[in-house]
Amino acid sequence: MVVSMLTALVGIVIGIVILVKSADIIVDKIILLGREFKLNDVILGTLLLSITTSLPELSIMSYSVLSNAGEVSLGDILGSNITNMGLALGIALTIGMANIKNKRIIIRKKEMKDILDYLVISVVIILIILSLPLAQKIIGPILILFFIGYFMFSVQKKNDQQKTHDDEKFTIYSLAVLLISLVLLILSSKLCVDSAVSLSIILGLEKSFIGATIVALGTSLPEITVELNTIKKKKYLLALGDAIGSIIINITLVLGLLTTFSNMIIDIPMLFILSLYTFILIGELYYFVGIKKQLDRYTGIILLATYVIYIIILSSTQVIEILYKTI
Repeated sequence: MVVSMLTALVGIVIGIVILVKSADIIVDKIILLGREFKLNDVILGTLLLSITTSLPELSIMSYSVLSNAGEVSLGDILGSNITNMGLALGIALTIGMANIKNKRIIIRKKEMKDILDYLVISVVIILIILSLPLAQKIIGPILILFFIGYFMFSVQKKNDQQKTHDDEKFTIYSLAVLLISLVLLILSSKLCVDSAVSLSIILGLEKSFIGATIVALGTSLPEITVELNTIKKKKYLLALGDAIGSIIINITLVLGLLTTFSNMIIDIPMLFILSLYTFILIGELYYFVGIKKQLDRYTGIILLATYVIYIIILSSTQVIEILYKTI
């Protein structure tokens, strides 16, 4: 048992080291690619970068469908959204703000409208997801259609990307480096997730809890590292766009495919808790972006605190469930 635990821990460490480096390279190449197509940072983050960092969730979903373990993927998808907003963006803002002169990010009117549009879309989709237990097979195709609409909506948005004086161009070599980094990102995420799952099984945790916490944390590692790196590179809206875009992609494309091809049993209490905290975090982002019109370290602390409370509540339900089974 001790050897198995140590092996799992070593796997997690190795996976994180590879993941951090590959994520750093991906940020550079995605920014470069965005300049070529003159995309602004909000659109670049909510569409292109968020799709690349959602690849681990897609991988987990595919494996779950093939293994008849859709419940793990459902917990991962919704849990990842909470982790992306609460933990990933919270860490990025709390730590990254140390290098910002004014200790805050001012949201311009054009950028604010883009972000608020995406947050409203997220709320509408979450309301649809709450009806999953009643019409699972119908909801799946609807969510996929939402993804197609979201994709078209993002592509058709006007861009106001300012010209830069960077002479570096996106070349075939850049594309090759980006693709290799994406492969390393996926493999390192899988290594982290597999190792974490092995560790949790050794400790005797439930599948649904694993999906919503440990697996969600593992598949959110790309978002955590990418968003922290984008903040450090002073691409603040790229980090916010990645967090919001990842949420929409997870609850449309990934969840849509899962509910269409999987015959999973919906855990209604778990679905309610995950949806509730997703609503809370979206509401917090809406307040800071739409009302305060700025992001600062205080924003990061609030998001992190919400994530910690979520983990405590979810862990408490897990403990109660275990105690109930032993009685």
